[in-house]
Amino acid sequence: MSDAVTATRAPIQIGSITVDGFMLPDGFYRMSLSQVAESVDLTARNAFDFLKTKALKRLLGEDYTVSISQVEISPDGQSRGQSRFDALPLEIVSAYWLWQAHRNKKALSLCMGLITESLER
Repeated sequence: MSDAVTATRAPIQIGSITVDGFMLPDGFYRMSLSQVAESVDLTARNAFDFLKTKALKRLLGEDYTVSISQVEISPDGQSRGQSRFDALPLEIVSAYWLWQAHRNKKALSLCMGLITESLER
């Protein structure tokens, strides 16, 4: 049996980029580790390695505990079976993109879109 949580895909527009978020039954959102990296043209390994850096602790606090969970995607009626992925909470996603922003134009664009959207709301 599976102990993974089932999530619903939710496309999210951030500036000029669209990413897939996944809404959990409790209403919180997660993103896949691979998409977090691919959305800024990097590999999943790069994002995974970031989880072990001191930079993450500096951005989120020394007491922050990294939490990666297995999530299944609710079937949309067109695909066979269910996909699973390693899910990251949005605070890790934000920290990763912010960390990449000074060296990666796409990450900078994502951070700009997030900041602008936040200020407009």
